[in-house]
Amino acid sequence: MKKISLLLLAILLVCGLFVLTSCGGNDTNTDSGSTNTDAGSQPEVDEDLNAAYNYIKLTYKTLGTTTKSFEVMKNAPIGDKIFAITWSTDNEAVTITESEDGNFYVVNVPELGDTALNYSLKFSIENEKGEKKMGSFSLTVPAFAVNTFEEYAAAEDGTALVVQGIVTGVISKTDGNKENSIFVQDFTEGGYYVYGLEEDPKGTVSVGMTVEVTGIK
Repeated sequence: MKKISLLLLAILLVCGLFVLTSCGGNDTNTDSGSTNTDAGSQPEVDEDLNAAYNYIKLTYKTLGTTTKSFEVMKNAPIGDKIFAITWSTDNEAVTITESEDGNFYVVNVPELGDTALNYSLKFSIENEKGEKKMGSFSLTVPAFAVNTFEEYAAAEDGTALVVQGIVTGVISKTDGNKENSIFVQDFTEGGYYVYGLEEDPKGTVSVGMTVEVTGIK
């Protein structure tokens, strides 16, 4: 019995040393100068910077297919703070310039060609501490192709299309209307209501004229 007790004591001592050694390996207070990773020592998250990032992502989330040049914000206002936005692209065919009034940036998209062009629109924002957040949007300039009315009817909302037809009606702001738009009759069947025109169609578009329209359904 005496020999058995000594053997058990030896085993317990060995196990005790093993446990202490294992625990010591996880201790962050070591002689090498590492510090205790207490939750209170974690760097603070800039909620305004995150809000600015989310604001940009939300504003341009519907971008996907771009058929023409478009404007993007220069700044993201969050409360009483203004976060400047830096924009860039990964395709030299798509450039970024300042708008004429200096209030926006313009993403210059090339004309539709025989093949689609894919590009990434990148943005970066920074706070007063020099902390940055970056994001991007994957966009496409579609290949040029005139769509039939059947293709138009089958396309999902948000699809970029090119259609042709004969103008049957012109609505102009200069005539007291609230918007600039035109009605176009397809050559085969059906028709299109083209709205959101940046330029007033009066004087340049008239009933009976054959037109080609590029836009988003």
